[in-house]
Amino acid sequence: MARRRAGRHARVTRRFTPRRWLPFLMLVAVIGAAVYVTETAEPPVLRDVAVTSPETMMPVAAVPRPVSSTWFCAGGSALGAGERADLSVVIANSADRGATATVTVFGEEGRPRAETVEVPAAGRVRVRARDVHAGKWAAATVEVFGGRATVERQVDGPDGFELSPCSAAAASTWYVPSGSTVRGALMQLALFNPFPDPTAVDISFATNEGPIAPRALRGLAIPARSLRVVTVENPSRRAEVAARISTRTGRIVVDRLQTYDGSGDAVTGSGPAALATEAPRGLASAPALAKPATRWFFPDVRIVDGGRTQVALLNPGRERTQVELTVGFDDPRRYQPIAPITVTIDAGDQALVDLTDRVEFMGGMELTLRAESTTDVGVGAELVWFSGERDSQPEPTEGDPDAEVVPEEPDDDRVPEQDPDAPTTTLDPDTRDEAPSSQSGGFTVYAPGFAVTAGSPVASRSWFLAGRGANEAVTSQVVVANPSEVAVSVKVRELVGGRSRSVPGATVTVPARGRVTLDLEDTDPGSALIISAESGVVVGRTQWATTGRGISTDLATPFPDQVVTLPPL
Repeated sequence: MARRRAGRHARVTRRFTPRRWLPFLMLVAVIGAAVYVTETAEPPVLRDVAVTSPETMMPVAAVPRPVSSTWFCAGGSALGAGERADLSVVIANSADRGATATVTVFGEEGRPRAETVEVPAAGRVRVRARDVHAGKWAAATVEVFGGRATVERQVDGPDGFELSPCSAAAASTWYVPSGSTVRGALMQLALFNPFPDPTAVDISFATNEGPIAPRALRGLAIPARSLRVVTVENPSRRAEVAARISTRTGRIVVDRLQTYDGSGDAVTGSGPAALATEAPRGLASAPALAKPATRWFFPDVRIVDGGRTQVALLNPGRERTQVELTVGFDDPRRYQPIAPITVTIDAGDQALVDLTDRVEFMGGMELTLRAESTTDVGVGAELVWFSGERDSQPEPTEGDPDAEVVPEEPDDDRVPEQDPDAPTTTLDPDTRDEAPSSQSGGFTVYAPGFAVTAGSPVASRSWFLAGRGANEAVTSQVVVANPSEVAVSVKVRELVGGRSRSVPGATVTVPARGRVTLDLEDTDPGSALIISAESGVVVGRTQWATTGRGISTDLATPFPDQVVTLPPL
């Protein structure tokens, strides 16, 4: 028996002789090397995941080959030039054939009125609301037949201007993450019911001093096919006001108009680097948010000397959540990373994060910002930007030194956009050569004003921009930001005069987690743009007056069939 055991043991030992185990060790080494190479190689390109029903999340352009498509634009007035918030709609068509648009303007009283305009192939047209139906307040539906369009609202007034996309869908609940009712500030909600059935809404607020649900704003009636503008007077004297608007039946469209007249208090901060910004003056008109999201991405965030840059967050859910704010740069490899900022928000509450207060942010920075809920609780997120007065203002051409300079209007601007499209802060044509440069010593000199814009809850492979300002007195920049871990190639096409042409100078590669400002020197200032990428990016537009006042920041509209989810961190 002992002999048999020894024999078996001897046979087992012979199986693991060097002749047998050396090849095994070599195989293990090869596998280990392959694993190391895989882990140290460039990360693979992320697969884009398509988003269903993106029009319920944000304003979007038309689908391919539409029979018709509709947009809803409110948040302005229709009384005449020089009014506080004169409303126009800008319709751009990316197709190689013309389209027909019906613009219907609604007021607080009386029946809506409609007018039909032709939108040229690879071109755009602007329609003033007051030319269709004059009134104290105005909202418009724009229905486009044929072509492939996008629609933006333009709001002009003595306090500034706004250019931002119109809503592409109605909803039963809307959210406004930012607002203010302090002295010198006016917050108004445009409640637009374009449908044949009346409805009623409940409005509640989350403020820096707690929640408020005014009895007068419960069951507020919104008649069929009408606009109702609510001036927020309760809560009053609140520095931070967020709103929730819910219908009892049906759907509506909600836009927010926030203005500052310069008579209020300075905007102050509380952090170690906090500096007071003088009493703001400006206007912002933009759609509310129809749906909260767990991720929001801002492609163009600017820290301005003498101004303030803030992030407004609203948690409309029933559970507390934490939101992590992550900052990116043009080329992240060249900058020292900034640690994420974590904000805790109770259920139904709001929070305001002032980046200007924080020592790691310096004047002149141009960044991306990502706001992500660390739980499954969706939030609303907006960027709020106050730009202070210039160090030196150009002398006015004539008259009152404090007066705004308003250009003469053409007799009819319902033509493809060779019209200047001028906001009320632009220069008279005879004085445009005197406009100061928007650059000074290598740093951008921004106009005084106020702007607010929502982040993007999605990325897209293709974006449509109806315009960028229309003359030398409004400067604009278009930024493409890449939220993914791999570099992305971007191309640009210009639509002007019935032609679609590529812009070779704007062909760029956007680094992973980076951003690029497009070079559009060779394009017509009045043209529309299509920005396309290999995978999902986010496109933003920032505008400021080179004389007078006015700033505006917003997103382009994505083509809905190209919309994809934001990649996770």
